[in-house]
Amino acid sequence: MKPKLPVIFAAVFSFFAVTQSLYAAAKPTVSGFVDMSFVMNQDVEIDSTFNLDQAELDIEHKVSNEASARIDLQYLPTKVGYVSNVNVADVDTGSVQNDVRVTDSKGAFLTWQDIVEQAFINYSFGRSSLKFGTFNAPIGFERLDAPDIYQYSHSMVFNYGVPKNLTGAMVNMGGDKFDLAIYYVNGWDNMTDDSNDKTFGGRLGLNAPDGVIGISYVKGEEFGASGILGNRTVLDIDLTYTAYTNMIIGAQYNSGTQANGVAAGIDGKWDGFLVMTNYTVSDVYSITLRYDSFTDDGGTRMRGVALGGKETRTAMTAAMLFPIAEGLAWRLEYKTTSSDQPVFPDSSGAITNDGEEIIAAELTYSF
Repeated sequence: MKPKLPVIFAAVFSFFAVTQSLYAAAKPTVSGFVDMSFVMNQDVEIDSTFNLDQAELDIEHKVSNEASARIDLQYLPTKVGYVSNVNVADVDTGSVQNDVRVTDSKGAFLTWQDIVEQAFINYSFGRSSLKFGTFNAPIGFERLDAPDIYQYSHSMVFNYGVPKNLTGAMVNMGGDKFDLAIYYVNGWDNMTDDSNDKTFGGRLGLNAPDGVIGISYVKGEEFGASGILGNRTVLDIDLTYTAYTNMIIGAQYNSGTQANGVAAGIDGKWDGFLVMTNYTVSDVYSITLRYDSFTDDGGTRMRGVALGGKETRTAMTAAMLFPIAEGLAWRLEYKTTSSDQPVFPDSSGAITNDGEEIIAAELTYSF
């Protein structure tokens, strides 16, 4: 018996309806941001310039409630002698030697860390998840991307004391009172492995009604002086406290060692901290104040092993955040940094100053 025409139409309609529903459910989501700034160095006029700091496109594809994949593509213009997202100390000691590099218009090189911020597959099961790929390191108080922080600049603890991105596997577990991340990865900001040893670490977050305390630990073989491998170990403690509905207080302490960091058998070590507060005055603007300090014993993190010795830098930052429209905001920042060593350039470019003053205006648009 042949099916009647209405039944055929109903079956065809149902097929296309289900297909469209599955496509809509699996349709990738796209987001991102553009970050522009004007930065003026009070000591070096040539450093007063407009910058395209970052442009990022984030694509996430969620096939089901459990499985998803994400890639964050970015453009980070670099200056000669600086590699974005990678500590200068790591570049000097060769830990990015196996990365594929391309050249930007200024002649500086970009690594894959500059082009692909994150690229991972995530699988959730209950209140836990497994992440495999390249992802932001779950450590510390400050976040990596400009729209996620209150001010223009990052602290020295963020710049020198912690990894930014990790490549490997990470398990996240959570509950009402805690969250836990455990990872096993190639190393600090390394997409490709530059040694046979891996880095492991994690962060335990303890949740309270008005705040969070995070305790992080990272350990693994990294390059020290003259390409000599040695254990790099970091202990990091961060605190976020909501003092009032419109006031957030943050703090972070960071301490680390690099075996063979100064020379064979001579370790480098460092410690630093930051305290900050953000106060939302109104819907029009908020104010951020931050004080941070970093001590590098041996030159493994800030100015390089060639200069060696011990250096302490302190910085004071004042910033204002102005939301303009949905997704659009600008920041105005004044930052002064001082050191107990002459590590900053003067007006001629010579490294003779023990301090610098920076004024920055930044505009970000997130979509």
